[in-house]
Amino acid sequence: MKIGYQRDGGLVFLPGLQRVTEIDVEALDPPRCEAVTRWVRDCCFFDQPPQVGGAAAGAADHITEILTVERDGRRHQVRIVGMPADPALAALLLMVREEVAARRHGPAS
Repeated sequence: MKIGYQRDGGLVFLPGLQRVTEIDVEALDPPRCEAVTRWVRDCCFFDQPPQVGGAAAGAADHITEILTVERDGRRHQVRIVGMPADPALAALLLMVREEVAARRHGPAS
């Protein structure tokens, strides 16, 4: 399974944050791989609507996070504005953010 993460919007355009970061879930350590796989299943990712959440009225600087999951020949993308109400989708988003941060900034010392 592969997960793509992209961040769009906000006050300032930062190209480095807007590129897609891909995570090969099977390459993660076993507990993280199992957790991500469980959250994809538990949030019924492939049944999620194309957009989850929405910006507050009048908000011009909201951030959209885009998750794309590819698994067993299926591909689905969800644009997320704000923190999802679905706890499994929220947990998946948080784990993906952690993985992306680790890849962009290197391991913590």
